[in-house]
Amino acid sequence: MSQWRRIEKELIAAAIHGPKAHIMEKNVAAGLVHGTFYFRPDCNRNRGLVLVNGIGGNRYGLGTLAKRLAYYGFFCLSIDPPSHYLNPSHLSLGVYSETVTQAVIVMKKEGVRRVGVIGYSMGAIAALFSMVGYTAEIENRIYRLWEQLIELIRRSAIASERGLPIQEPILNELESVFVEIKQMVLYSLKKGIAENSSVSAYVFLELEGNAKQFIPGISCLRKLPFSWTKKLIEAVLHNPSVKVAYKEGNPLRYEERKLEPNEARWLFLTTKQLPELLEYMSRMKEPKDFLKLVEDLSEFKNWGDAESFFGYYQKKYIWNKPKLFVYGKLDAFLRPFLPGNRSRLEKYYKSCGNAVIVQGDFNHMISDQHVGLLTITAEAATHEPTTELILRFLGNNM
Repeated sequence: MSQWRRIEKELIAAAIHGPKAHIMEKNVAAGLVHGTFYFRPDCNRNRGLVLVNGIGGNRYGLGTLAKRLAYYGFFCLSIDPPSHYLNPSHLSLGVYSETVTQAVIVMKKEGVRRVGVIGYSMGAIAALFSMVGYTAEIENRIYRLWEQLIELIRRSAIASERGLPIQEPILNELESVFVEIKQMVLYSLKKGIAENSSVSAYVFLELEGNAKQFIPGISCLRKLPFSWTKKLIEAVLHNPSVKVAYKEGNPLRYEERKLEPNEARWLFLTTKQLPELLEYMSRMKEPKDFLKLVEDLSEFKNWGDAESFFGYYQKKYIWNKPKLFVYGKLDAFLRPFLPGNRSRLEKYYKSCGNAVIVQGDFNHMISDQHVGLLTITAEAATHEPTTELILRFLGNNM
């Protein structure tokens, strides 16, 4: 073992097991960003990390990991997801993604030169969307336009099959819609590149290929009356999570409060629009949908062009960014009991470009305490070998 590797190993061991009493915390609220900085008093803020928790969690849900990374020397910012804890923003993937992007900008304003983004579960999906400049505006318009384009192509194909000329209004609409899609996606990519220019690497923990699995039984829940759905979520998701949090010393700093009659909750997720949220999540687009759209557009080349602008931006600024994907073989959400699920999942990860993929012996919480598929713990990503893996990856790429 080289001298540097020996020193690195000692530093990582100290970050995992060393005392964290001297790690400082400072709250921040700026735009969509509501979170807490974790840092050592002697931190030079040259390298920083944005930590993005998943659904139900808050800024403290990745607290153990944040303190370990801060002990190692990183300037860390752990944020609340939209509609969670102190973040009142509306919950959608577009807003979630914008929140991550704004957190990166906050880090730059703090003087951080090189930023890494660590997303867990649904937070990993938001981080992936953030990478390509995904916004609420894009989310609200792009898929509607894409469906409109597909319908126009279908109508054109039917006319061609029947030997009929394609009507000029359809051709004009086809061109108009396609141009608008290209403009929106190019705007999104340029925005993502500009705002994430300081991001050196991404870590995706338990990145799901199917966002609709985040709330178990969502297809059934959305069909029930509000009062029943609210009670079921309280009984099956909220109460057990709170019980575990208190049992583990309440690291999430949960405080009980009385709900309004139209509110529903799952730990730190609180909403007055439960039926709308369930409906949205049941129809939620996946990251690979938008990435596939970018990929499809990159296949369209102007006459004489070796490569389209989409392909250029995709390869140079997005796909080349180093990415670490970590998932657990005991994860019932990521890998339901279907043949070939692992290969499909890893194919999806590889499609994101420059990917290091690691499968671990843990469940969705990435915890040292796992005893089975459905173990619940208060904090995610406390698994010590995963912390070591993340630190080594970031050390090599930041």
